Amino acid sequence: DLGFDPKSEDYLLVATAGGAITLWSLDGKFSPSATKKPTQLTEFAKQGSGLCACRFVDSMPGTFVTASDRHGVPRVWNVSNSNPQHAIKMDQGAVSSVAVARGAKSAGRIVVSFRSGEVAVVDVKARRQRWRSAGGHTETVFDCCFAPDDPNKVVTCSYDGTVRCWDARSGTCEKIFYTADARMRG
Repeated sequence: DLGFDPKSEDYLLVATAGGAITLWSLDGKFSPSATKKPTQLTEFAKQGSGLCACRFVDSMPGTFVTASDRHGVPRVWNVSNSNPQHAIKMDQGAVSSVAVARGAKSAGRIVVSFRSGEVAVVDVKARRQRWRSAGGHTETVFDCCFAPDDPNKVVTCSYDGTVRCWDARSGTCEKIFYTADARMRG
């Protein structure tokens, strides 16, 4: 996985399935005509294999989260330290994806999806889970996101063929649609 630092157009965080996490500087050149190669700024402590997500937390400068598809323990890091600051233990099992909430109202919140079919909203600052789905998907949730206009709305998609829209305040699934219903346009 990889992601740009939201406070810079230059810094790119890269996490590999083998557990390596590195921060790169693109030196302001992100074009085919650029002659200068990217520079590796930092190599963080190697994690166990299976890293599947790395995301900067917009509202917390220099802070990022990593997660593994082997366990349910998101780790919180800061670019100024080569080791994680802390971990947030969750009991849903292996993580499949992570997304970060945008905007001031949602400072420090991430949504985490799991192989178990569950999804949870986590407050990174408070180091605790705020909400988790009860039921819903019957297969791995392979992606999740917050709605761009409402940090209390979470959308998930699963190998069970459904997309679900959740209200993170009440924990209820508000809408379900089936991806098989989509028509191919051509």
